[in-house]
Amino acid sequence: MGKSVVRHNRLKPWLCSMVFFIMLLALFVSCSTKKNTSATRTYHALTAHYNTLYNGEVAYLDGFEAQSKGHKDNFNEILPMYICTNKSTASIGKSNFETAITKSEKAIKVHSIKKRPIVSGNKKRTEKEKEFLARKEFNPYMYHAWLMMGDAQFQKGEFFEAAATYNYILRLYSTQPDVTSVAKAKLARCYVALNWPYDAEDLLNKMKRDSITRKGQKEVDNTKAGYYVLTHQYKEAIPHLKNAIKSTRGKVPKARLNFLLAQLYHETGRDTMAYKALSRVIRANPPYEMAFNARIM
Repeated sequence: MGKSVVRHNRLKPWLCSMVFFIMLLALFVSCSTKKNTSATRTYHALTAHYNTLYNGEVAYLDGFEAQSKGHKDNFNEILPMYICTNKSTASIGKSNFETAITKSEKAIKVHSIKKRPIVSGNKKRTEKEKEFLARKEFNPYMYHAWLMMGDAQFQKGEFFEAAATYNYILRLYSTQPDVTSVAKAKLARCYVALNWPYDAEDLLNKMKRDSITRKGQKEVDNTKAGYYVLTHQYKEAIPHLKNAIKSTRGKVPKARLNFLLAQLYHETGRDTMAYKALSRVIRANPPYEMAFNARIM
């Protein structure tokens, strides 16, 4: 009995401290988006990334994998660049993409930091500091939520909604070219998916004047490949498609784009290069129908 009382007394201070810590943490979380400090930015970036957005990213990847496996191509025609332009394919993985959108919305609602940080008015600022203070969103990870929302809408075949999301990103992150270059390329991709070649061309031409990051260039190559395939400019599509293949993840999506590359080589009279591309398709051990058509093309 005495030992039990001693153990209880020893635990009591620890329990009080734990309760106090939990209450303090809850208070911090409830008001931290109304404050803009290094601590609150770090906290909300990490929490958004490792909690809400991680689950959304997993759902998105599961949906994309399901689409890749469930999509049916007509190998007698030039393959479309984006499988979600097929209405039947766009319905595959729908619940996964809806989960990704919901998680994005939750992350934005809970972890967005719009309040400007308190700074000294007399300090001379660098260009980097000026850019930071001119931002409209201060959570350094929040752009991932917006891009994932647009990407999930795109894969669902909701191209108007995706275009609206990417347009909003352009306004929200207007001071950050590392974000806007990606969003512009994806907005142009929506125009390609909607079969609006003139709008896509206009935006891609305007991007030539922009400072494009390495990640942004990957998205530009992917979109330009889609644009040139849509407009039957197969020779121009080839170099961009080759770059897009390098950055494509997944065995089936990469094999499919190599099949498209072989088709473009064949259409432009470069049958030796077409054969090499088809060999890469076969070596990837893709689904039977793709492998069969690669062998007989």
